[in-house]
Amino acid sequence: QQVASPRGLYEQPANLFVAGFIGSPPMNFLNGAVEGDTLRLPMMDVPIDDRLRAAIGDRSTVIVGVRPDAFQDVDAMENEPSDGVRVSVDVEMTEWLGEVLYAYVPFETDEAVRETLSQLDKDLDGESLRTEMVIALDANSLITGGDTANLWLSPDSLYVFDPETSVNLTRDESRAEKLEEQGRTQRQRALERAKEREEKATA
Repeated sequence: QQVASPRGLYEQPANLFVAGFIGSPPMNFLNGAVEGDTLRLPMMDVPIDDRLRAAIGDRSTVIVGVRPDAFQDVDAMENEPSDGVRVSVDVEMTEWLGEVLYAYVPFETDEAVRETLSQLDKDLDGESLRTEMVIALDANSLITGGDTANLWLSPDSLYVFDPETSVNLTRDESRAEKLEEQGRTQRQRALERAKEREEKATA
């Protein structure tokens, strides 16, 4: 699928499988319908900026990936950035685990991408199609099950995938190469340190 450093796999996955395999909780995948300058997702509309437009091209349907930690609770933020998107979602339940509050939001997958995402879930964990989005929030958030939560999201955190080929259309090849070079350097240094320790142990 893809050979890269852990950070490279996480930040710049080559396709849907790699994106869903790396990270815990895994990336959320949503159907995206392109309508003019708007990308319509199950629970939000996102303005299509230059980055998203370049990725989407002339496609009318895409798969959008968003990691659980991409969201922030507006009510828990000191200052809300002006360049993001506000999202209102109905939270089904929450789970508090130490420094993280997990919120679960049900959604429906459009028929246009249902087969692709259903097969992806089977390939990843053998389970049926996921029907809820996982959101990881700061533990200071007071959101609880049954609430309508106001969240903030940066469009830069969205990944766009081709529903037919599963390719990551938002992959930054330059960034991916820099991360891989960094990974190679780190691996080389680790090998050198291990060799030095071995030489000292046998001296």
